[in-house]
Amino acid sequence: MLIFASIVLSYFILKILIPNLILDKPNDRSNHINPTPRGGGIVFLIIPLLLIPIFNFDYSIYILIIPLGIVGLCDDFFSLKSIYRFIIQALTVVLILILTNNQILLIDNFYIFAFLFFVGTSVINFSNFIDGIDGLLSSIAIVFFISATLLLETNVYMPIVGSLLSFYLFNKDPAKVFMGDVGSTIIGALIFNALINSNSYTEFTKLILIISPILFDCVSCIVMRLYKKENIFKPHSIHLYQRLVKNGMSHKNVTYLYSICSILIALAAYFSSLRIEFFITLFVLLLGIYLDKTKAASIQF
Repeated sequence: MLIFASIVLSYFILKILIPNLILDKPNDRSNHINPTPRGGGIVFLIIPLLLIPIFNFDYSIYILIIPLGIVGLCDDFFSLKSIYRFIIQALTVVLILILTNNQILLIDNFYIFAFLFFVGTSVINFSNFIDGIDGLLSSIAIVFFISATLLLETNVYMPIVGSLLSFYLFNKDPAKVFMGDVGSTIIGALIFNALINSNSYTEFTKLILIISPILFDCVSCIVMRLYKKENIFKPHSIHLYQRLVKNGMSHKNVTYLYSICSILIALAAYFSSLRIEFFITLFVLLLGIYLDKTKAASIQF
């Protein structure tokens, strides 16, 4: 019922919001042609807050990410400096780490805390990086949060699952709305929260492997740019998904490709062993390397 209510509310709020959002105008790095409203990801925060008085679920994470959502929305409308965005992202990650009750990950250990801080800020930014074509991040996020709900046996992520299902209807190719920084950073923070609330290292690993298709893409970009001594914070268009589109693959097919890979890994995570999930993840990595060499446009630094 919680998911259904979230789907219905999200759909109607998006119908109202979309005409009033700022237009994302295409530039030389864009993968879209027509100006498209952005900032629709604000529903990922609005919906859980609206459902608090009606349904019994752990809503604390949604209260915690309010500042992150506000800064993301401001960035969508006014283009804030990256340092301001990072400060709020870092504070959000620290609060998630401090407020978690998970004893499995030994967060009181400084080195583990530092590592998890790095993971958290990376996941938030990777979510933003991967939100570049129609339906890609929203479809991966649907797979991840359904998996987190089942693996962690929690109702925390049911509102975001419902919101994402409705949002995908507007965001799939051809997109009628983009989630913007407000949506991608919220998704990143919620993904990190799910990872931190894993009940074991095995669950943590299973969950992080589910998003490995986008992690592989983002990490490989950073490695290549560091190798070329480029500023990794400077905008670019060398992600695999961007180069596949540039070489003629449709937004829809690229999104399906990434989503199917995540679904296969998620099915292994829930129904099989970690070893099988590793093998499928390895296959996804090899597939990515194959596509990079044969189907993607060449990298232009």
